[in-house]
Amino acid sequence: MTEIKKLVIKATLSNGENATKKDDKGEKTLDIEALGEKLFDLKVEIADLVDRKIEQYHRKQNKH
Repeated sequence: MTEIKKLVIKATLSNGENATKKDDKGEKTLDIEALGEKLFDLKVEIADLVDRKIEQYHRKQNKH
């Protein structure tokens, strides 16, 4: 098993991709469907990042 000592993940929702919407009164509410899609996308990105970091680790270890 490979141990990753430090993994930093930064995630933001840009203004153009809000997971909120305004109701009839102008109050913001969460758009659960949009938020779910964004969380799924983030999950995929994290999995890809972890895979790349593990590959980098193994390449580095095999050079020594």
